Amino acid sequence: MAEDDTFKGRHPQQIQITVLRANNLRGLKGESVTSSVKVEFGFQNLGESGKCESSNLTAEYNYSTSFDCQFEGSSSFSLDEIAHKPILVSVTEILPKEKKQKEEKTLLLGQASFSLVDLLRGTSVLEYSQPIHPVPGSPIETLQPEIPKPSLEIKISSGEPITGEAILPSTNVLTFNVESLYQCPDSWNPSHAFNYNLGIPVPGGEENKEPLEIFANGILKPANDKEAQLKQKRWPHLVNGVGQSFYIEDRFLPECHMEDECGDFRAKEDYEMRNEAEQNKPRVIWNMERNAFLEPSAVQGLQTRISKSRYWPVEIFRTLPLDKQQKTAAKGKDSVEDYSYTFHGVAFINMAKLLYPGVNKIRGAYKVYGYSDSLLTDKCGRKGNIADEASKMVSSINRNVPYSKKEMSGKEKTKSDAKKGKGEDTAVAHETEVTVNPEGQQYVDSKSYIVIEVSLDRPLIAKREADQLASRVAFYIPPR
Repeated sequence: MAEDDTFKGRHPQQIQITVLRANNLRGLKGESVTSSVKVEFGFQNLGESGKCESSNLTAEYNYSTSFDCQFEGSSSFSLDEIAHKPILVSVTEILPKEKKQKEEKTLLLGQASFSLVDLLRGTSVLEYSQPIHPVPGSPIETLQPEIPKPSLEIKISSGEPITGEAILPSTNVLTFNVESLYQCPDSWNPSHAFNYNLGIPVPGGEENKEPLEIFANGILKPANDKEAQLKQKRWPHLVNGVGQSFYIEDRFLPECHMEDECGDFRAKEDYEMRNEAEQNKPRVIWNMERNAFLEPSAVQGLQTRISKSRYWPVEIFRTLPLDKQQKTAAKGKDSVEDYSYTFHGVAFINMAKLLYPGVNKIRGAYKVYGYSDSLLTDKCGRKGNIADEASKMVSSINRNVPYSKKEMSGKEKTKSDAKKGKGEDTAVAHETEVTVNPEGQQYVDSKSYIVIEVSLDRPLIAKREADQLASRVAFYIPPR
């Protein structure tokens, strides 16, 4: 993909976050609370306020901090980071010192997360008032239903719009909504703790070198564990987030009828099977949303790639239990054991409809196949899987450390390949791939499928208005 000049040479732009106040705030000592707030973005701690004494259940913080949005190069504050990572605000109670106590004790009361993506949609000021979600053990966790819940007011400003009127029409925001995997392999047991993960290449880089988005830690739910009718979306990853702060405020999965979908398993004869699977069988739930900011070159690149190959791959895999990864983290070193994965499958999203005039959303149930390099190449024209790197990213997520791309040593690679049952990439290996991935075959045998929605803020191809069509018709068919 050609380098994009839209933001080239543009100086960093300051994003200011002001935590205004907390309302209806209660703490361990009741209505009289001394508290502070901490503001984070990804792995970056943006700052912490001083002590604030509440008055009439209101804590007036008026605490401001900021970071500089970077328009060029790889950065923790790039446009794409702003598109998919929220601001996390933690509210901490500062308890009075007791006798002979050298330091004050603190208690984390709760957190709230705030989206920044609208700053990339032409808006320069965001104002939020959102609930403070209690952490386990917080006194606000046990408030009676009739007591007003605590909330947090904040203001986020970029000064002038990041994407002004001249730039906005040529950019776009692409959103992946990963919902659930149904018809799971029969060998999966909800009582066994594993990580269920997806990796999706995100448009924006060179072909076959796109950045990856990981949807980690899907939850395998038993058949009798029913979901709420209204399903709230979650952030794919929230550093230092706890409990309900993972949920995106006021963002819910839409209801969609099978006949309106454009994936697999949408024929009338599939309705009964799908209704049974989605109502009465175990499934893996993610319900996660990931936004990707597309600069003009990325918008054009996405069109080109869909034109060349309409299928976009989604790789699914299972990794080690959380407790085993935590034991490895406690030793203070990485292990090839962290990167091993099983049940490697792949689904293919048919993106062709996004090239239809006026279409900016597709949703469907996509069949899961056992992964093989040859299948990926045949369907997408791509070489090499993304699960190798994605499994390392999952390990970093679960250890809550930044991911750093690095090559494994030859010894580690040999061990890793052996664990995945992969031999050398030879013609003989390709001929026998179907037998090398027996776990992946279980997806096919079970008729597994995953529900995903892909949407854009604006269609890639604008729909022509009626008067435009009339003028084109008149041009080709002049009046008699």
